[in-house]
Amino acid sequence: LFRSPAEEGLTESAETASIRRQMAETNLRCGLLTISKVPVPLKSIVVDLQVKGFVADVSTTLTYKNEEQNPVEAVFVFPMDNDSAVYSFEAMIDGQKIVAEIQEKQIGRA
Repeated sequence: LFRSPAEEGLTESAETASIRRQMAETNLRCGLLTISKVPVPLKSIVVDLQVKGFVADVSTTLTYKNEEQNPVEAVFVFPMDNDSAVYSFEAMIDGQKIVAEIQEKQIGRA
């Protein structure tokens, strides 16, 4: 169940609110999705947050479980504000660590 920041008693930026509205309007899903855009079940979330001055460093561990009989091909979708940045992304799949190559935004969208 997804609750908006307002429902959690938090404030959100206009850009975040816009992204959330766009996702709701287009029925865009986020998280780990199969190629046919079916969500892979999320089993747990752990968040580590460190604030250093005006910068927040957030690390999350998301645990998904493929409940299908066979392996599935999936894509991780995580919408972010324009002011946010990803500097590291790793995935563990059946005990194998996969480290993503981080690219500049324009290159990554090409």
